[in-house]
Amino acid sequence: MTDAGQVGASVLVTMRAETADPTLESFARRLHVDPNLFDAEFGVVLLDPQRNLWCARMPAAAVPSGIPDPERDDIWIADDPSIEGFGLP
Repeated sequence: MTDAGQVGASVLVTMRAETADPTLESFARRLHVDPNLFDAEFGVVLLDPQRNLWCARMPAAAVPSGIPDPERDDIWIADDPSIEGFGLP
């Protein structure tokens, strides 16, 4: 995947899960997209256990129009910038 702002940039999709252990397939169903669009190596990561918030990575270009929906409060999209080391190698 490439840096945000370049062709192929990624985003993090965060959502309140409907189950205790969501999968890429459940993320895909909620967004009405192919599960193969998500980064399987990244997987689904728990962000906030009290609010049952999870995230997954996908190409920015694959996010369906209308997401996030301002009428709903359970799916958020955020840039996934490249994080590089600093200092001496």
